[in-house]
Amino acid sequence: MTAPDTQRGSSWAVWLQNRLDERSWRQAELVNRSGGTVTRAQVSRWLKGGHVPDIASIRDVCEVLGVPAVEGMIAAGHLSPEDLGVSVIERHREARDLSKRELLAELDRRIPDDEAEPAPPPISIPRISPEGLGVEGEDFAARRRPNRDDR
Repeated sequence: MTAPDTQRGSSWAVWLQNRLDERSWRQAELVNRSGGTVTRAQVSRWLKGGHVPDIASIRDVCEVLGVPAVEGMIAAGHLSPEDLGVSVIERHREARDLSKRELLAELDRRIPDDEAEPAPPPISIPRISPEGLGVEGEDFAARRRPNRDDR
């Protein structure tokens, strides 16, 4: 294996491990979700950093992870940003892709303590005494209450 292959494998291994960590997945989760298109042996070899997957395997992995295949191809060294005519590739993650901890950290980042909105005051419901109902209220309450004989 030449030096570029080892370097590409290392980049792929780091990329793949980061994607698994983002989802709190172990190797087995990737294998199970792939429906058999990715094997445990493949994932193990990839994460050790010595092997680079072929394009079909990259597509399978990226489909399971829910990321664009081009991202995996760049990580594996099959493509470079220059091949695509871009200088920077930024991956946009949806809220559904974030773990609960990542969501909480993002909320904490967006809402500093000094800008946090105070909690609304509790709602108070005034109590009405039977004396405050008056004759009309008593008539209404009597009509609304089922008669024991009616049951």
